[in-house]
Amino acid sequence: MLVLSAGLLTITNGFADKEIELSPETKKLIELAESGDALAQAALGGSLLHPGINRPPDLDGALMWLTKSANAGEPLAQFRLGVMYHQFNQECGVEHDMKKAEYWYLKAAEAGYPPAMRQIGMVYKQSLDNLGKGLNWLETLCKLDPQNLPNRLSRISSIAPDEATYRATLKREQALASVELAKGYLFVTGPRALEYATFAAEAGEPDGQALLGTMYYYGKGTEKNAKLGLKWLTIAAEAGVLSAQIELAFHNKLLHEKSGEEPLGKHARKAADWFRAAAGQGHSNSQLQLGLMYLDGVGRDQDVEVAERWLQRVRRTAEEGEGYAQFCLGWIYDEGRGVEMDEGDAAMWYQKAAAQGIAEAQHNLAKLHFLGRGVKQDDDEAAKWFHKAALQSNASAAHMMGRMCEAGRGVAKDDGLAAWWYRKAAGMGITQAQNDLTQLAIREIARAQCELADMYLYGQAGKQDDDEAAKWYRKAAEQGYLSAQLELGRMHEIGRGVTKDTTEAAKWYRKAAEQGSKRGEKSLKMLEGK
Repeated sequence: MLVLSAGLLTITNGFADKEIELSPETKKLIELAESGDALAQAALGGSLLHPGINRPPDLDGALMWLTKSANAGEPLAQFRLGVMYHQFNQECGVEHDMKKAEYWYLKAAEAGYPPAMRQIGMVYKQSLDNLGKGLNWLETLCKLDPQNLPNRLSRISSIAPDEATYRATLKREQALASVELAKGYLFVTGPRALEYATFAAEAGEPDGQALLGTMYYYGKGTEKNAKLGLKWLTIAAEAGVLSAQIELAFHNKLLHEKSGEEPLGKHARKAADWFRAAAGQGHSNSQLQLGLMYLDGVGRDQDVEVAERWLQRVRRTAEEGEGYAQFCLGWIYDEGRGVEMDEGDAAMWYQKAAAQGIAEAQHNLAKLHFLGRGVKQDDDEAAKWFHKAALQSNASAAHMMGRMCEAGRGVAKDDGLAAWWYRKAAGMGITQAQNDLTQLAIREIARAQCELADMYLYGQAGKQDDDEAAKWYRKAAEQGYLSAQLELGRMHEIGRGVTKDTTEAAKWYRKAAEQGSKRGEKSLKMLEGK
């Protein structure tokens, strides 16, 4: 705690008391705080949290002053109190308490404090139940005009940033909020995601630049534009964004492999450069890739000693328990790169990584169980791990789940569920999965016909084709498949892929309603009321 006496600040930190001579500004701040000035109390609490090099933090004092200020309605204190309960833990002397953190973040956000708006938005966004509220808070922040927001801190000169710094801070809060909004809207409405990602990128926010680059590069939420995507990824990578460095590394690795250039060609060298940048940030797979490049003399002059050093870093990190490094080490044994091939050791390291939720390890472990390599052949174990990986959007695992459902290996035979998995895998780029789905549809599996129709309708089958969508919806609808009846009714109602025919639309809505569909009932009533 702190005690002011004769111009000296005495701090008791549990070990020793330390007296510090105070500046006139600090004396004035303490006097204002002790007189009940809530803003001064918030500023004093903040200074005790982050005191600088001349004295240690005083968490008890910070908590006392921030609580006084927060209870008096000061949003700066409410936000800082939220941060303490959110990010600190018992070791710091403050118990982690998300309920209290959320309470104070919300109080500060409702008072119009921009950092709190972003923080409560991010907290809410982590929960599906509160996702809408989270996005609303982030959008509210982005709609603020920084030029019209008064600098409340200017009342106390010792803590007030200059106007340019204050406005720049607000704009950065909006840029960070825009990144979160873009992520939230990416798989819901592409145009809004693109709008927010563009705002963040153009505002100079590196994470926004990386996100925008990824969107253009892969065509997510916007039309694919690899050139523009690479431009933004490069800007982000040069700013140190790990994900952008990894994307550029693998992009150049692929170009090297496709071009047939020399081992030390420009794309190979660029790949090695970006893997080196990412490896330096502790990224295990980049360390692995860089080690292999030194081992093979690709992108770097061959140097077995340097290669072994990078591969040893992967091993050390794996032995320390880091999941992705354990997967990488499993892969090293699986492929026999830099070590003697050992499928038993591969399975052991895959198992460790899979238990930590690493999707690639779950897939590879499942494959070993499926084939009986390094472990006993076991369809049940294979299905278990393929399923876990597939739920994390591992495309190959989703395809294998479809095949196992279709064959009844490790799971009950279920052609309808197989169709669902095939569509999921096809949507992630597995061409053979779409072929397998088509074969099920030809075999008159109604769910497969409906899933295939969905892919044609939404352009996930290589092309957007309303006629093909209508054809497969009809086949499934005629077998009594509810979702297909609803979609076919809608297509007839609006004349998409079929002739516009309200009588035919009513027929299919009625059939769906007879199966208990509320949507079918509502659509039929609306159609008959026109």
